[in-house]
Amino acid sequence: MTDGQIITLIISIIVILLGVIYLYIYHKRVTLTETETKKIDVNGLVDALGGITNLNMVRLEDKRLKIGLINPKMVSQTLLKSQGIVGFLTGNELKLLIKENAIEIKNVLEKMISEVK
Repeated sequence: MTDGQIITLIISIIVILLGVIYLYIYHKRVTLTETETKKIDVNGLVDALGGITNLNMVRLEDKRLKIGLINPKMVSQTLLKSQGIVGFLTGNELKLLIKENAIEIKNVLEKMISEVK
């Protein structure tokens, strides 16, 4: 082997190793972000909203869950924050920013409200 071939071989091995390391790190990072998404406990959410009897309406607009409240003073901000939910209260309507599975949560809440009435 000539010196040029040896240098080319060494450079090729280094490039392959860097590619493998990059793919390993990228895969590990993607796996971590997938496991970090936290599912919201609907029963905990209902408790934070003051119970199912405090809810009278649920709507979904984009990723905002709009909930009509009978008594807004029963809402527990600390319980909402502990679940990672940001909420904005305007009058008797609470707007919650739900990042994951907002449609599921809306459907479960509607079912729970209809069972109570």
